[in-house]
Amino acid sequence: MALVGGYIWSVFQITARSRSSELSPDDLFEIDLGLLAAVPIGIAFSLITLEANGLRSFVAFSASAFPLRDVQRLFRQYTTRKTLESSSDSAPAVARPSELHLGNTIEGLSDPTLVRLGELGISTVLDMAYCDPIKVMVQSGFSLTVIIDWIDQSLWALYAGELKTKIDKLGIRCSLDACEFTDLHLRDDSGKKKTTIDGADKEALEALAQAMNSTPVLLADLMFRIECDPQVVLLRKLWYPHGVPQDLKASAAKV
Repeated sequence: MALVGGYIWSVFQITARSRSSELSPDDLFEIDLGLLAAVPIGIAFSLITLEANGLRSFVAFSASAFPLRDVQRLFRQYTTRKTLESSSDSAPAVARPSELHLGNTIEGLSDPTLVRLGELGISTVLDMAYCDPIKVMVQSGFSLTVIIDWIDQSLWALYAGELKTKIDKLGIRCSLDACEFTDLHLRDDSGKKKTTIDGADKEALEALAQAMNSTPVLLADLMFRIECDPQVVLLRKLWYPHGVPQDLKASAAKV
């Protein structure tokens, strides 16, 4: 009966994860271990059950077929929600920028998505910013475009810190937006750093520096650091495999 319960559990896991595009080779090892553990789990639960009218066999079957992964997900959703509520009620100075939770920082993440990312060991913006997007795509089933956007926002959150929400309203919500700001206002037409920033470029730099509680000199240095970040360089290659379109630069310059 324990093996029957383990078999039902394994078929359910394979079917459910395949439909949600979450089935990966690592998950197959987990399912195999579940089958191996079905018998000892069934025996253990049957030994602590009274022997009456086949009750032990039923307990052995139930313990092996129990949807433990779904229960763990529900528990993680509950703990994640409580963590987000407690962190939002606490003082902003308590948490360091590298400890910002994805649920409080990144747009478009539901509770089930946060739980799935937590299963992959990704719970903070630091974990998301420097993860392998291809590996996360294979393991989670999310599209590469969505994962790149999450990584993009996480990288900007690491540099902008708790000011990210405020700066989002200025039109810079991710690291690629910061790179576009650098190309438009801090580099000339040939792509070299401007020795002198004046006019509209100076006004844009000063406005963003004021929003970030910084100075134009430090902000310019920060923007160039973001542009040289290896993960940002990778994102630009993935998002713009053929280079940044010239019409995009022109339209952004007009805005």
